[in-house]
Amino acid sequence: MMNTSRSKLRIRGGPYDGCGLSLVGGVTAMGREATNDIVLEQPLVSRKHAMIFYRGTGFWVQDLGSQNGTYVGGQRVGQQPRPLQDGERI
Repeated sequence: MMNTSRSKLRIRGGPYDGCGLSLVGGVTAMGREATNDIVLEQPLVSRKHAMIFYRGTGFWVQDLGSQNGTYVGGQRVGQQPRPLQDGERI
């Protein structure tokens, strides 16, 4: 079972390059809107773009119907949740 207290989302690029965000059980919302847990101020990012959540033994990512899509390892993620593996790039 994954230890959720030590799971991190590492930022690559932009002004916060190299920073890490701790992920805990529950939902981490991402998007341009200020109400998200992770605010991405980029024109290609939707107001409510995607979410990461913990289920069972790991984290999953799900697109929230964004116009430009969410990609993991270069593959588009649909509105069906997809499990995340260590080191994958979102």
